Amino acid sequence: PAENLNETIFDVDLLGNMGNTATCDLQGFMVSFGATATNCYTAMLTVYFLLFVKYSWTEHSLRKVEPLFHFYSTVIPFSCSLAFLVMGWFNTAIPVCFIVTYPWGCFLEDSEHDCLRQPTTIGASRVNYGTLILMLFAIANVTVIMLSLV
Repeated sequence: PAENLNETIFDVDLLGNMGNTATCDLQGFMVSFGATATNCYTAMLTVYFLLFVKYSWTEHSLRKVEPLFHFYSTVIPFSCSLAFLVMGWFNTAIPVCFIVTYPWGCFLEDSEHDCLRQPTTIGASRVNYGTLILMLFAIANVTVIMLSLV
């Protein structure tokens, strides 16, 4: 992300290209947390209604497992997004900031640009691992939703 509000990525004017590293980090955190938490809550709601409607759980029984639903839907996505934020994984990923290197493609051997924001310990693989974690959440949640509707 541009450190100066007037600076652009690769000297190309992009629609909405405003902000700095802090605003990009905030946007990436909110997108990551919001998307993951929404997905998790949807899956937990389908389980809740499955237990209530199909298996006739009482409200008292459901209240016992409800904290687990909230934990899965808030604490885990928040922890993952916070870890991504602390490690500096959120960078400009047109049109929003998300888990990519900065500048994008800097990890390629024929890249003209050096990576400005990339952990040195795991290199370019961070893109794959961060995205993989979020994709595993999505796949698990969609699977839960589909099985709940059967």
